Amino acid sequence: MRNFAEQQALDEVLGQRLLHTQFQPIVEPKSQRILGFEALMRGPQSHPLHSPLALLSAAKLTHREFQLEWLAMELAIEAFTRLNQHPRVSLFLNISPHVLVMCHQGRGSLRELLSRFGLSNRQVVFELSEMHRVEELGALKVAVDEMRQQGFRFALDDYGTGYSNAQLWMALRPDYVKIDRYFCNQIHLDKGKRAHAQSLMQMAKLTSTSVIFEGIETNEELLELLRCGLVLAQGYLFARPQSQPCDAPYWPPIGHTTDEEDQLTHSLLQSCLPLASNLKAEEAAKHFEQNPELEAVAVVDKQGAALGLLTRLRLLELFSKTFGRELNGKRRLHELADRSVPMVAATTPIGRLSQEISDLDDGNWQFIIVEGSRYLGLGSVRDLLKQVTEQKLHHARYANPLTQLPGNVPIFEKIDALLAAKRAFHVAYFDLNHFKPYNDSYGYSQGDEVITMVATLLRQYCDHSGNFVGHLGGDDFLVVFTSSNWQLCCQRVVEAFDARIRAAYSSDDIAAGGIRGVSREGKPQFFPILSLAVGVASPDPMSCHNHHDVAELATNAKHTAKQLEQGGVFVSRRRHPQRNRRTHQSVA
Repeated sequence: MRNFAEQQALDEVLGQRLLHTQFQPIVEPKSQRILGFEALMRGPQSHPLHSPLALLSAAKLTHREFQLEWLAMELAIEAFTRLNQHPRVSLFLNISPHVLVMCHQGRGSLRELLSRFGLSNRQVVFELSEMHRVEELGALKVAVDEMRQQGFRFALDDYGTGYSNAQLWMALRPDYVKIDRYFCNQIHLDKGKRAHAQSLMQMAKLTSTSVIFEGIETNEELLELLRCGLVLAQGYLFARPQSQPCDAPYWPPIGHTTDEEDQLTHSLLQSCLPLASNLKAEEAAKHFEQNPELEAVAVVDKQGAALGLLTRLRLLELFSKTFGRELNGKRRLHELADRSVPMVAATTPIGRLSQEISDLDDGNWQFIIVEGSRYLGLGSVRDLLKQVTEQKLHHARYANPLTQLPGNVPIFEKIDALLAAKRAFHVAYFDLNHFKPYNDSYGYSQGDEVITMVATLLRQYCDHSGNFVGHLGGDDFLVVFTSSNWQLCCQRVVEAFDARIRAAYSSDDIAAGGIRGVSREGKPQFFPILSLAVGVASPDPMSCHNHHDVAELATNAKHTAKQLEQGGVFVSRRRHPQRNRRTHQSVA
């Protein structure tokens, strides 16, 4: 009877084409760009086959998977081309592996279907469903390889569940792998999930695959995944599925995730259940015996406030003494907890935390992470040092070899993060006037000393209060100011430079007020003493979409500053990029 009822319900859905499509965006949170939309199949409202699982189950029972999935694709493509307002984005279509093989072998006509609605092969990404076992991997691989040559792209859906696994990843080498929601859920509280996410990103890098994390629902999950390397994301946090592709997903304020001062202690949190302060020592010992991986556990009061830390070693020391278990077994944990262990707010910046406990060198040493006084979890110095080291290596990788200041990549990451968070900031472009003829006259070694002097002054006067000092290359520097005293900082750098630069010239050149050299056109020319030109811009976070837009504003401000007769600071009034330009202008 059940099979007959499902067959009738499916007959109705297919015969009357009662399916409808909902769309959910796949996004790049950092750049606030929509990559594409996943088309989600739905049955009629209040119908026995409303849910996609019910539809697929009925189709499988009646051997009509192809008819159902073909109709779903047809209606999704029609709705997408009619309603989508985002040009050149992709359409992600769910398809069973065996149905894809059928399409490849000639059942239905994908070419005719796409041309009917004006959709190119390149815009289509087939998501291979995890619900069905791949019976003929060879046939599926042939279909994927040949259809990829036609421009289609492929995604492995719900990786880590069902039949979506590493074997398929290695065999098919999909363009995208979509990580199941299970691995994203509460990832900021689960060290194991964080490690798994990082390993997946490494595997994706080695196979040239883009990873999409699905089911992201909270800002905490997103921030943790960004630290793991997330680029593409999907979930309720950005937009729920809806009948029309959404024009404006929610863009959460993600801030900056690579600087020590921006990452928070919360990222080190290890979820570890605490013990109540009124428990006995013998009960705690039993807890350690049942959990051999534990080295320490927090002790909390009735309200959940952290009191201190109890270590396995502390209990062993107490119980190993003569009559130790008899004397100490009944003692309450509030007596035994080590209250000298630091309790660190979850919002403490990683950089500040590392400075506060830098004298602790025990790799297994732990601290308590709290919100107010409420216990959240444990953190370890080992994880802290690992994270700080990774951050320093990241900066060192892109640091300027002469000044050791962060180079273009960290600078652009900082700017993009501030724009994503919609934070107000100023950018100051520092450039030396007449540096090339000075370098030609005095030599590269002396020129390097001048550049190093500029870097030293920028560190001295600007590198504080969350500001970011970077070296673009040559005699070009960029400072990203989030502090309010940006103008005073710029002026002090210029004044300090003017006071020191004369020591870099001979007495004759000082008396002459400069040097004689050759212009870019090859003509003799007199060049005055070196000076600093500083162009400052205040980008509008609402109209500047990325670091390219900010670079255009900063570069224009610098060009104007270089026209000042003796150098100095020029503050541009322009806050919006020129949108009519076909290509972005980069910092030069």
